[in-house]
Amino acid sequence: IAIKYNEIKMKLIKNKRIIESILLLSISFLIGQIVFFHWLPENLDFLSKNYLPYGFNLWIAIRVGTPSVFFSFIIISIQMFLAGSTDNNDLLYLFTLAIFSGTTSIYIVKVKRKLDNLQLKDNALNAAANGILITNRSGKIEWANQAFGDLTGYSLDEVYSLNPKVILRSGKQNSQFYKTMWDTILYKKVWHGELINRRKDGSFYDEEMTITPVTDRDGIISHFIAVKQDITKRKQTESELRIAATVFNAQEGMVITNSDGIILKVNHAFTRITGYEPDEVIGKSPRMFRSG
Repeated sequence: IAIKYNEIKMKLIKNKRIIESILLLSISFLIGQIVFFHWLPENLDFLSKNYLPYGFNLWIAIRVGTPSVFFSFIIISIQMFLAGSTDNNDLLYLFTLAIFSGTTSIYIVKVKRKLDNLQLKDNALNAAANGILITNRSGKIEWANQAFGDLTGYSLDEVYSLNPKVILRSGKQNSQFYKTMWDTILYKKVWHGELINRRKDGSFYDEEMTITPVTDRDGIISHFIAVKQDITKRKQTESELRIAATVFNAQEGMVITNSDGIILKVNHAFTRITGYEPDEVIGKSPRMFRSG
């Protein structure tokens, strides 16, 4: 359904552009009639000739693009020759219109392309699963994606103009930790590490973070880009695995039960001491070992 919807939407956009192009070119014909066939009163001729084609071709460049500007210019040129306007002044006028239309349309296309690229990058960063943060050199937040808001509990409107070390610092890292971090990034090197930060509600979370310094044309650091990933669950799993490894490598027999007293795990020492294999006792109560 989603694919079909996108196909229909793309077709409607394409049809809209075709209709808009035809409409704009029709208006170009109308402007040519006004300028070269004097459809306006004589006292407005100067105004129409000097402003209408230039302004309208600029509008076409913004709305549709270079090809439509070219066709508009061709339509106006044909009308000029059909009207018998072939003196030097008219030819110069046509030449300047061509230069204006061509240069402005090319410039506008380049600007729109850059804006489209910026929008694409912005959409990509916002769609990223990891929190992404851009700060200035002093650490004040200038841009953040939605994942950062989800991670920290702050809305994007709240975080702008704030400093992450103020709103996120948990107090779990000492001053030497942050000194090492700043020394690294101020030397234009990438810092990567793990730390504990604080959410808006005061709860703590484990975070893996990479900070990359961004330099300007003069090689001076202007911004920092931080990529943040919540690793709380991973750290909990690692802790549980370490505990499990300690239990299972212990020389004493150990049994892990749930709150109802049902055996969940036993270690190798338990098997050696009791002679019971894990599948014989897991899921049962330790009362089975009572002698009477």
